[in-house]
Amino acid sequence: MRLRNPKGFVYWLHRWSGVAVAILMVLWFFSGIVMLFVGYPKLYPWEHMARLEPLRQASCCVSLHTALDVVPHTDGIVSSVRVVAVGGKPQYQIVQGANVYAVDAQLGTLLAPIGEEQALDSVAHYLQGSSPTYEGLVDADLWTRSGALHPHRPLHKVRANDAADTVLYVSSRTGEIVLLADAHTRSWNYVGAWLHWLYMFRGPTPDPIWHWLVVVLSAVAVVSTIAGTVVGIWRWRFRKPYRSGARTPYPSRAMRWHHIAGLLFCGVTLTWIVSGLLSMNPLGVFSPGQVANKAAYQGKALSAAWFDKTAHDFIAAMPPDSLREIQWTLIDSHPYLIGRTADNLPVVMPAAEGLPPTIAHPIDEHQLLAAAKHLFDFPIVSVQRLEQYDTYYYARAPQAMRGAREKPLPILRIQFADPDSNWVHLDPRTGAIESIMDKHQRSGRWWFELLHSWDLPVMLQFATLRDVLLIVLSLGGLLASATGVLIGYRRIRSTMAARRARARRKGQ
Repeated sequence: MRLRNPKGFVYWLHRWSGVAVAILMVLWFFSGIVMLFVGYPKLYPWEHMARLEPLRQASCCVSLHTALDVVPHTDGIVSSVRVVAVGGKPQYQIVQGANVYAVDAQLGTLLAPIGEEQALDSVAHYLQGSSPTYEGLVDADLWTRSGALHPHRPLHKVRANDAADTVLYVSSRTGEIVLLADAHTRSWNYVGAWLHWLYMFRGPTPDPIWHWLVVVLSAVAVVSTIAGTVVGIWRWRFRKPYRSGARTPYPSRAMRWHHIAGLLFCGVTLTWIVSGLLSMNPLGVFSPGQVANKAAYQGKALSAAWFDKTAHDFIAAMPPDSLREIQWTLIDSHPYLIGRTADNLPVVMPAAEGLPPTIAHPIDEHQLLAAAKHLFDFPIVSVQRLEQYDTYYYARAPQAMRGAREKPLPILRIQFADPDSNWVHLDPRTGAIESIMDKHQRSGRWWFELLHSWDLPVMLQFATLRDVLLIVLSLGGLLASATGVLIGYRRIRSTMAARRARARRKGQ
């Protein structure tokens, strides 16, 4: 019947879709304001390096051969290797597939899963002056939904009892701190990111039920906003006002403000909801068309046989107590040791046989380009050296969703002539692949990042003005949504009352 009256159907659609999602839209606008200033708990690389203990020549390390020999099911070939100090002792952390193994770098023995006492000791060394207490073993809780934590689960939860009331999560595989959240971050996240992303419904990644719940609710909100905009335009008198002298026909405050705020802020509301929906990458619309061959970029499998230099050599070549981490890496079959200082600055030592154990300048650019050619089976058409951020490569504030990702400069942007027009960003200091973006992902940069976060470099440059504008627009959307909640409540109450009246009449 409603389809015979399209205009009436649009009214009906807006009314009841609004009832379904109005409260959710209020929560989205409010939590979005909070997220401008407080993000989901993260462990920032620069803070982590500053807190790690230094690697010392006297205590580090047995050879990589020795460490790999005690790791099961590797045959001496692994995905990645690093050395850090955990709980005052250096350890190899060796990744093979989805598994991470810890090897005592002094004794060359495989470490058993970390227990309560070791977790407490790790926190005591990591946060000086803390008095840690153990709070149990968790697989996932409010703050540990990230898929990056999977290799370390279950996690030891430890309260530091410091001035910030910090809670830390310790890997049960290595004993390293993998996440921390102070009381300020935790409390604001209940009404911020945790609420915005509906994490109360999310299980450990991946969670298809949560994914499609957010997608469906966002789609309903899109439909409601479009229908409401159409209704609002129909009801607004652009030329001749109503008999009351107003441009809107609604006398009640809630309806009047819902009509006005809805028209004023319909554009930004629709933009944010559509981009929020697309952030879930429904049906893989922004998924890469092809996968880069990172193994070919590496050149050969990571094995101790290719490295003539050791962690001991690297530490000896550096000022005392300066190194916090060492990684083993191959670039086009050339071996390197990559170190990080307390300031999170990278240091490179070529590790091939016959070379002196000295610190190198940034890796040779010709060598990087030779390695990059193997990432895709198509020629390179362009190489740019970016000295400053641009539209596709830029840093975000720490509280932003991707604020924990380092964006070093300068960076090499390498463009391929493949059908998906892939771009690769390489860090010339370390040879690390910072990011890979094809045309689908660059489209997502506009449909999600820009429309949802307003993150063009010029916008980020005027951060205060941007924040004020986003708050004002969010408050406008909040007003339209909150009045919609009140109108919806009244509609449900009157509908239920009418049904009860009809039922009483039938009973008589």
